[in-house]
Amino acid sequence: MEVDLGICLVDNKGSPACINCGDGKSVQYQAPGELLEAQFPISDATFNFERVLPPGTTPQRIQQDFLADAAANFLQKRQNTVVYTYGQKGLPKRQLFFGESADIGGNLTPKSGVLQHLVHQIFESGALGSSVIKFSGYCLGVSEAVTDLLNIDNASAVVADSIKEGPSISNLTRTQVGSYAQAVATLKSVAEVVEDEFADVLDETKGATDPFPPYNPCHTVFSILRYANEEAASDGSPEVNSINVVCLGDSERPPLCGINLDQLNKYEKTHKTHTAVVGILGAIRCNRLRIPFTKSKLTSLLKRAYNQEKNNPNNDENLPTKSFMFVYCFNDPAHAEESYHTLLTAKRIVNVMGGGGVGPASRDLSVEKWRLEQDIIELKDELTIAKAVHDYKPYIYDQPKVIQNIQEEELKRINQINKKREEARAKAQADMRLQAQREAQVIIEQEEKKSNSNLKELEEKLQQKLLTNLDLNAERDKKVKEFDKQLEKIKRKKQEEEDKAKKLQEEIRTIEDELNARNQAIAKAKEQLEVLNKDHARGREMILQGREETKEKRMQVYQQRRQQRQQWLKEIDETNTKVLEQIKLLSKERQATGAPDDGSEARTKKDIETLQKFIPELISIDEPNHEASDSIRKQLEEYYEAERKSLQKKMEDEAKRKQELEKAAEIYKGRINDHQNRIKKDQLQEALKKEKHLEG
Repeated sequence: MEVDLGICLVDNKGSPACINCGDGKSVQYQAPGELLEAQFPISDATFNFERVLPPGTTPQRIQQDFLADAAANFLQKRQNTVVYTYGQKGLPKRQLFFGESADIGGNLTPKSGVLQHLVHQIFESGALGSSVIKFSGYCLGVSEAVTDLLNIDNASAVVADSIKEGPSISNLTRTQVGSYAQAVATLKSVAEVVEDEFADVLDETKGATDPFPPYNPCHTVFSILRYANEEAASDGSPEVNSINVVCLGDSERPPLCGINLDQLNKYEKTHKTHTAVVGILGAIRCNRLRIPFTKSKLTSLLKRAYNQEKNNPNNDENLPTKSFMFVYCFNDPAHAEESYHTLLTAKRIVNVMGGGGVGPASRDLSVEKWRLEQDIIELKDELTIAKAVHDYKPYIYDQPKVIQNIQEEELKRINQINKKREEARAKAQADMRLQAQREAQVIIEQEEKKSNSNLKELEEKLQQKLLTNLDLNAERDKKVKEFDKQLEKIKRKKQEEEDKAKKLQEEIRTIEDELNARNQAIAKAKEQLEVLNKDHARGREMILQGREETKEKRMQVYQQRRQQRQQWLKEIDETNTKVLEQIKLLSKERQATGAPDDGSEARTKKDIETLQKFIPELISIDEPNHEASDSIRKQLEEYYEAERKSLQKKMEDEAKRKQELEKAAEIYKGRINDHQNRIKKDQLQEALKKEKHLEG
């Protein structure tokens, strides 16, 4: 069997948090100042858990993080699941699992209850087969009677106790559901019943001003039962396995030492059940051989869910039960005391030593002792106030005459009280003066006896001292005049030095202005350089682009010229060939006729040979070399590069000049400050000397 624990923090009306979830696996508890001033025994503590959920966690996230496999294991692996929720009044431990009745509907939302998410998975998974699902639910209080959640009018549902088999609930309604829509309708009616039963404690503000706020000890249990088939569901056979949601009763203690005996009785029985639940979860977590199910009625009723019921045929076939414990606590200072008890309860579940010890497992003894002491003090204060109110009698009570104007009589009484108070204050002051005079006279007489002299001798000595002081005063006045002259000189000197300092400051301002002007000029030059660089880059890109375009056009023109020249050469060769053929024909005709040769044929052949020799040179197919243009382009690039380096060197010189001016200005400022400090130190020494001289 396994136990999975989740700590859920809850915000309360935006109050500052005294409990933080840390890294998601620990809780830092810091007691607020009000508790520490009242000597609260715990100042801070850290609780380590497996998972801590921050405020605002939705039921959908709880189902996804903890119960994602619960429905599949319920239908396919025959595993029971038991879910506990624990916390004080006002926490959403019931609403998050049952859901708000107004929000329950066919469509799932992140705020839909955890039970609705589980039911949706069960009916929509397609793995139900021939199984039959039934719902049952009840509220278990301190009496034998239970509240049937599925039939609120069922008054016959009670807890029947048996010595052999233990407690069981008889006449409890079990409703068979065949579809998701029917299950949602049943959950909606159950949520309405829960809201009606726990209306006083769902909202902690209800009854907050009452001396005894409402307290509901009832534990709510809702079960989803699975039967193998219709026959097993109808003949009274035990279910195959189940999912059980147990919302434990409110955990807070009754106020004022439990002087309300009805609430105290409910509280003791509820915390007995809480201790039993902590005991079985701690035993499961520690892998103990024996699990104490018989400590309370609720844990005894859950034996079947843990496969521990006697003579149940499904015990050996079911997988070990998996338990979940969701502990809810407020994180605001107003609930810091009860939140500490809640966190301690959760810690005792995960502790390897289990939940054993002195006292209930859900409370801390030192904090309980402190709370009892605070309640005793509060009760004593209430008794004192009640006694004072009970014994008080107004001034007009039991007067022999009837008082016509009560307000006028009250004013007279107030004036008399104020008058007596002032007279008593004046008398006390006069007595204090007389006592002080007497004490002073006694002290004077004692001092006279100690010094063996009287008051007259002391007066004569005082007169002599006065004469001596007159001479000293005359000498002092003389020296004061001298010091005044020296002071005037010092002031004039100080004024001159201040004038010099002002001039130096003006010079510094001038230097700073020049420096700023140079900085602006440098910045402007940088901007211009950037613009030039951008223009240069843009122009270079355009030149390269134009060069490529020109090159392409040139190649096209070259190709056309080449083709045209080849055509010319071909036509010239053909013409020459035709001319030679005609010359051969003419030569044959001339020879046939016997005409004389005048040499024209030979000259024509020679001319054709000359043309064939020089025409290819005159009409060149290849284009001329452009090395000259490339050389000019390289020269231009070298010129631009030299200009850029020159401008960059000038900017570096300007930057060095700027740094030198800044260093010189800093040195000059330091000298001025040292000079002013020396002047102030000299003036202070002169003033101290003058003061010592005047005093002595």
